[in-house]
Amino acid sequence: MPTAVELKLKRGQLGTEAHSILTKAACTKEDRAKAATMLDEADGLTSQIELLERSDKLEDRNRQRNDPPRPDPDANDYSEAFQKQYRVSFEMYFRFGESALMPEDLQRLNQGSRATPTRTIMIAGEKRDITEAATGNYIVPQEFYNELVAGKKFIGEITGAVKRKRTPGNGAPMKIGFENDTANTIQVIGENTSVTETDPALSGLISSTDTLGTLIKVSKQEMADSGFDLAALFRNRLGLRYGRGIENFIANGDGVNIQSLLGAIFGGTQGTNYTVTSTNAGPGYEDFVACQLLLDPIYEKTAAWFMHKSTRNYVMSLLDTLNRPLFLPNPQTGMLDQILGYPVKLSAYMPMNAAQAQSVVYGDMEEGYLLRDDGEMTIQRLDERFATELMVGFLAYTRVGGVVTNPGTNPLVGMQVHS
Repeated sequence: MPTAVELKLKRGQLGTEAHSILTKAACTKEDRAKAATMLDEADGLTSQIELLERSDKLEDRNRQRNDPPRPDPDANDYSEAFQKQYRVSFEMYFRFGESALMPEDLQRLNQGSRATPTRTIMIAGEKRDITEAATGNYIVPQEFYNELVAGKKFIGEITGAVKRKRTPGNGAPMKIGFENDTANTIQVIGENTSVTETDPALSGLISSTDTLGTLIKVSKQEMADSGFDLAALFRNRLGLRYGRGIENFIANGDGVNIQSLLGAIFGGTQGTNYTVTSTNAGPGYEDFVACQLLLDPIYEKTAAWFMHKSTRNYVMSLLDTLNRPLFLPNPQTGMLDQILGYPVKLSAYMPMNAAQAQSVVYGDMEEGYLLRDDGEMTIQRLDERFATELMVGFLAYTRVGGVVTNPGTNPLVGMQVHS
């Protein structure tokens, strides 16, 4: 008699094959009848699976009554039957997708993810700190470190500081209007004198979007054998790739429809849009003062300094004539988190401190840049494209646009290192 595991795999295969038949271009009456038979057979397997699972649980309980109890720090079901059922549900998700899962499979996957961060429950392994000969290795079980050691790298704080606008996802160009009336004021009107007309300066631009995407491929063998929750890992990695890309494109542009923040500021006029440091080693105290003077006080309330970590470290190393730091770090964190009373924010995609580097941006990032999210990010599972390689792809894509919003009052200014 087949086991519950074999019946679940058969049920998932029947559902997948029936879906393929019904969704093909030329689906005949005979095809629909064949698909209906397959679905009826899959429904009939459900009752068999439920009976077998109940039998497995009862058998496991009886076995546990006869076996001596083992210490278990958690209250989750770590039984052998649960492990087997969880592996089947996990494999079915990666092999056939979420549509092939029954409610009990989804519940089991959720329970397993709460039970252990890595989803994998391992038997106790060899604990002796010795090295076995080559032939001895075959009979000595191994320990398994059930936490994936991942590489980490700081992204930045620019994306979180800009203004964001979500649009429906149709890719339509979006008009953005600017108005600047700051040069106009009230005037004295003499007797028998007409008032001079002065209109506000109106301007604007059009924001379009670019499609951004990234792809992860994984073999079906790896999905079946992995000791980690690959689905959660991939979701996390796709999101981090999006974060890195957006942070980079805001600072440096993508060459199409995400405008470079640095290009707009340092493409302006020196003394109006940016300053140049007095030396080529990096910014000093007087350079920060000069840059701050460029920003209108209306933007200072929510202003911040944006720079690369290397620039901040250089500033932290500046000393006065008595070898005391010019800028005092936060006594609680030991880090320089303010300059001239305004927050310091870092980005891995700002230029590093060097001669001619456009190393510092200062001002109100929310007033100075608009990031447009055109629809939600979509994550799509690609089963058929890489089928001949026995691989599955996970594609993430979204549409994004970005523009510098400067009506002429320069809510963001910059500082360039001298050549």
